[in-house]
Amino acid sequence: RLAVFRSARHMVVQVIDEADGTLVYSVRILGDTFAPPVFKAGTYAIRVGEGAKVKVLTGLAARPEQSAAPLEVAL
Repeated sequence: RLAVFRSARHMVVQVIDEADGTLVYSVRILGDTFAPPVFKAGTYAIRVGEGAKVKVLTGLAARPEQSAAPLEVAL
């Protein structure tokens, strides 16, 4: 998993493998909190939002457990 984050409700989330820039997946979340699962160890970027309102979080390392405090994503 990557870090849990909190954002506006029902945002589109994209998980990108930073090693090669590959889009791992894209999903519209239900609610305002999401802990993106990943399928291998590594460093990832997360794009949250759509249209003109997009925030990118980079350098997020895959972890076996969720972090204690969610990351806040303001759009």
